Order: sequence, then structure tokens, then C-alpha cells
Amino acid sequence: MVDNEQPEREALAAAIRDARRRFVFIEVGAGYGRWTRAASEAATAAGLDAELVAVEAEPGHFADLQAERLPARLVNAAVSRRDGWTLFAAGIDGCYGQRIIDRPRLAANWLRRGGRIRRVRTVSLDSLVEPYDRVDLVDLDVQGAEADILEHADLSRIRRVHVGTHSRPVETRLRSLFSELGWECEHDFPGEAEHGGVWFEDGAQTWASPALRPVA
Repeated sequence: MVDNEQPEREALAAAIRDARRRFVFIEVGAGYGRWTRAASEAATAAGLDAELVAVEAEPGHFADLQAERLPARLVNAAVSRRDGWTLFAAGIDGCYGQRIIDRPRLAANWLRRGGRIRRVRTVSLDSLVEPYDRVDLVDLDVQGAEADILEHADLSRIRRVHVGTHSRPVETRLRSLFSELGWECEHDFPGEAEHGGVWFEDGAQTWASPALRPVA
């Protein structure tokens, strides 16, 4: 394995390979949109029409995302179980560990580090997927909320999901969820562990839906 981003690159490559004419990609927890840009470039190289969505809640990161001028629909929100509002960790320059604040202990730890907490809009994964008859790849990096989001979503129109994981309980919940759905596991690297000589601080899982396997 080259580095700990290799599973994510392979997930994108597989999604591009399986796409037919149009490529739909949703990046959740996009930061400045690095993977959205990679998806755009890969789709162009493959001759695919691309529909890209980049979702980011942290105000500073969203400003960076806007400055990238990506050919994508940009959504300034946190992804959660449902559309609405929530408290969200913000601030701390250079930090990309922002997340929904749903427990007092998390709030206290964040404030102790010099961060701020603000109220932000939430959007469900279902709302993001709703405009499309098929989504080729959803890429999530949401600092611990990934299982909660996916367990409460309708995944029937999503072909492939790549998740950056942040705890053993989350990893276990994702394995249970996708196994029960009959999805195929393409990558499963637990976090805070070494795999093939490569250290993974965050884990990485990629799952593909057999029900949406492309027809040759």
C-alpha cells in the first residue's frame, strides 16, 4: 500500500470505472474540496459528465471551498439524520477536526482548545441524494457522525460509499449496517493501526451495492 489515502483513491477510481456517461459524486465534510476536485478531474479524463456536490459546515473551510471555484454545487451545512439545525465546533485555524457537538463533554473539550461553538444548518444524506436517480460515490469524513448518518439514510440509490472512520464502535456499526444490506466490502482498514506498513490514524471503509452493479 502506498499511503493511507490509497483506499480513497481506489474508491474514486472504481466509481469512475463503473459510471456510465454521467458521474454523480457527493463529498460530505469536504473541507476545501480536495476530493471533489479529484473527482472532477477524473470524470473529465474519463469523458463523463459530472454532477458534483461538496458539503462543508465550518465557515472558514466553506470560504476556502468557495475560493476553489470548483464545478460543483456547494452546500454550507452539517450532514445529520435530518434537515434542521445543530451546534457545531468551529474556529481553531488550520484544524480539520470540526464536528457536530452533541454532548456536553465534547463542547467543553472544544472550548478548552480555543474553539468556538455555533449553530449551523443540517441536511440529511437523503436530501442530498434526492435530486439524483443514482449517486456513484458518497465520500464521508465527518469526525464520528458517519454511522449515525448512514444508519438513518435511504442508501438504495447510492452505488458506492467511502467512509473515513474515527472509532472502533463506528467501524463495527458500519460493518453491521452494510453487511445486513448485502453490500460488498472493498476496503476495511481500522483506524489507529498499521496496515501493510502504513499507519492509519483514521480508518477507511469502502462498500459497494451489488444491486447497482453496472450493466456491461
